Amino acid sequence: MTAFIIDHAPSDIHLIYHTMDWLSGKAFLIFFPVSREEQLFIVQALTDLLYEFYLRLNRQWLGSSKWKYRTLAAFDPEFTSDFMEALDRFYEKRETGKLVQIADRILKPFGGRLFDGFSLGKD
Repeated sequence: MTAFIIDHAPSDIHLIYHTMDWLSGKAFLIFFPVSREEQLFIVQALTDLLYEFYLRLNRQWLGSSKWKYRTLAAFDPEFTSDFMEALDRFYEKRETGKLVQIADRILKPFGGRLFDGFSLGKD
């Protein structure tokens, strides 16, 4: 992770921390017996966070609304296809496994979901 930190701005480090913190906690509530309605909001937030994380850390432009899909597909069509399949599986069958695989795939280069010892603002 040290080489990554040297190559990225402080705002990127904050994004990494925020994403990993969120994914280690709230995002994985989709596994627990929460209501369908709660799952929908969790997955929406997770989708937005993963989209921003993936494109920002690859130095790509971000979009909103339909441009989220377009910017992601223009940058990495194969990843986008996998991401869309994961979302389809969730919305059609309430399957979360593929979506979690996508999250893990994005986080893997940064040490995965767990970031033992990392903190912001502490000496």
